[in-house]
This record gives sequence, structure tokens and C-alpha cells, in this order.
Amino acid sequence: MLKKALICMLMLFPVCACAKSEMTLERLLDLNADAMGGKERLENLNSVESRITLTEDGTAMGGHYRANREGQMRVDIYIDGARVFTEALSSRSDGWQQNGEGEAVEGLSEKGMAALQYSIISNLYALHELPALGFKLEYVGHQPMLGKNYHAIDITRPSGIQERQFFDPETFLKAGSMDETALHVDIDPTEKLKVNTDTDYRMVDGIMRAHGGEVIEVEDGKVVQVFELHEIKFNQPVPASDYQGPN
Repeated sequence: MLKKALICMLMLFPVCACAKSEMTLERLLDLNADAMGGKERLENLNSVESRITLTEDGTAMGGHYRANREGQMRVDIYIDGARVFTEALSSRSDGWQQNGEGEAVEGLSEKGMAALQYSIISNLYALHELPALGFKLEYVGHQPMLGKNYHAIDITRPSGIQERQFFDPETFLKAGSMDETALHVDIDPTEKLKVNTDTDYRMVDGIMRAHGGEVIEVEDGKVVQVFELHEIKFNQPVPASDYQGPN
């Protein structure tokens, strides 16, 4: 699985992977939390709303994302101002999707549900909170990503999906991650090894957030998605009806 994929990545992006340093998992989690804004502020992050642009295959798409710690989320995708796709969780165990205004509302696959649930985790929870949610974390020393060495943590989600996250050795902010999943699982379930970069960090209301990034397929180096964050708000009320499917 991921370990086999990591060998593939090393072949494509060779660099010396150093032995484990004096760093520990607990220390790296503390340093990352401090860099992101501090544990107290991060643990009191209860909801998020953001406006983004995603570019795929030369097409720029606007996105409106919102989520909360109650297990609800929704993302609307727009092209030229028209809503072309929505996927959402109305509760921790119920979700839906719709291919644009007036189209039929459909349910989500099991993997689609899991992907949306993980989006809530990655947007609202700090790394040091993950073990309490059933995630397994292991510090694996300095490891390569796209030709550079970073502190690395291997993460196993409750679903069994494995991910490696990479942290800048100077700032301790997440520089990126790698996993073998589908980019849009309910549209195309094909799983590919991908590197996801996190760039252009800026402080918003005391919390550091990446405002840019790319998704790169490791096999051929193709950039399959470019991400830009334009606006983000924390702990702002969102109507409960936003998470429900159209009547």
C-alpha cells in the first residue's frame, strides 16, 4: 500500500532520507501546534467557512466550503457563476450530492462519505487531537518530498487509509502530504499516488492557513489540481439548512 508507493516516490524523486533525529512525535506535534496558532486556539476552532478556486485540466472553478465539529459540511462548486456540483454531510452518518441546480439529489458511496468526513478533520482539528479520534500517528524521521527532506509523520486513519505528512524543519508548518486515494472518489474511484503541497501560509484571526497548493500525481509528475484560498472565516454561524439537501 503506502509503503510500496513510497518506494516508487523515492525512485522518481531521489534524495537522501536521513535517519531519525532527536525529534519525537510529541515534540513535533507541539511545535506544529505552536506554529499554527497554539493548542488552545486550535482546539476552540468549531467551524470554518472558505472561498476557494480550484483549477483542474485548465478549468477554474469557484468553491464555497463550510464545516463544523458536529460532523456537518458542504462544498458547492461553481463554473462561470453557475453551481455545477455540491456534496455535503447533513450529519455524521448521512450525506448527499447533486450535479447542479435542478438535478437529482443522490447519496454518497461509503468512500465518498469517508472522504468528506476526513475533510472536516483536516480543516478543523489539529494534529495533536487526532489520536483521540482513532488515528494512529508515527514519527518516521526526515523523509523526502519532491526533492527535499522534511520531518515526516505517518498517519493511519480509522478507515485504514494511510497518509504521510511532511513538516518544514524550520517553521514546523505542514509542507505537504502523500496518499494513494482518488481525487474525486464518487466521480472517478481510481486511486493514484499523489503529493499534495501546502504553500503561501498566512495568519487569519490568529491561525495559520495555507493559501495555495497543488495536487501532483507521482507516476508522471502531472499537476491535476491547483488550489487557491481567497477568504476564510472561523467560528461564524452557518444556517443548519445549508447542510440539508434541496427539498
